[in-house]
Amino acid sequence: MTESHILNEAAKAFGMEKWPVAAMKAYVGHSIGSAAGDQITASLGVWQYGLIPGIKTIDKPADDVHRSHLHIDNRDLEVGREGMDIAVINAKGFGGNNATATILAPHVVARMLHKKHGSKSLAAWGKINESVSGCAHQYDQSAVRGTAKPIYLFDHNVIACEEISLSKHAVNIPGYNDAIDLPTEVDYPDMV
Repeated sequence: MTESHILNEAAKAFGMEKWPVAAMKAYVGHSIGSAAGDQITASLGVWQYGLIPGIKTIDKPADDVHRSHLHIDNRDLEVGREGMDIAVINAKGFGGNNATATILAPHVVARMLHKKHGSKSLAAWGKINESVSGCAHQYDQSAVRGTAKPIYLFDHNVIACEEISLSKHAVNIPGYNDAIDLPTEVDYPDMV
């Protein structure tokens, strides 16, 4: 109820009439620690297949669910591979903790990269990335067949949080020569 209230109010405030809402718990249960990862994976699936999955564990939303500006349904919603520009990942934890992140769609990121770097650079990157895509496809197929072996490197390359320094301008991580700049200027003002 509280999550639906927050989402519904956000939809109202930003003029969204029927903001689609999905529920990954309906498919994988309450995974707690990996809930946000489950949601990100599902969002990638929307961009791959063009369907927002319906909430199959309900006949209809409960009466106390706020939904005047939300689309909550048990049927899949076909939006197309480029019909969703962002995904809002919302992981509500025990005790009322709530964390939300937005993920940009691949087609939006591609437009941003094209604007910043141009088609020649993107074509060169695409050529280099072919082998990475091939390896990913090969691994995916082995996972589908059930022959993939898990990769688990306990305590491998762990960096203690005290070793990381963070300011409003940069993040410094041990083992990396350059800091991660946190620019204050927006490169895409017309896309924000």
